[in-house]
Amino acid sequence: MIGELDRHHRKLISISKFPEPDIFFLKKMVLSKLTLVDLATIDQDTWTKAISLVDHIDEFDAPFVALSLKMDTYLWTGDKKLITGLKDLGYNQVIDTDALMVLRNALD
Repeated sequence: MIGELDRHHRKLISISKFPEPDIFFLKKMVLSKLTLVDLATIDQDTWTKAISLVDHIDEFDAPFVALSLKMDTYLWTGDKKLITGLKDLGYNQVIDTDALMVLRNALD
């Protein structure tokens, strides 16, 4: 998660239109609310399944899919290629931001 935030730092600034100090502050606030999971705690069978799911899409997404499998929860991503690829394989525990916002708004 930290690596992804760092990797997309400039994109966050561009999309949000927030100044860089605000982005640093917001990232710190978000990370303070998260529980980070050591990837070493994910068993080999789960890794194997995750790798097989993303093998033809993007192998760098394997840790995110593995964590989703381990936690038995939805994978939240904006990566349309990943979403489409996973759903094509029958893996439907994936959600994009638009769908998440629909669910959130339904709670209001």
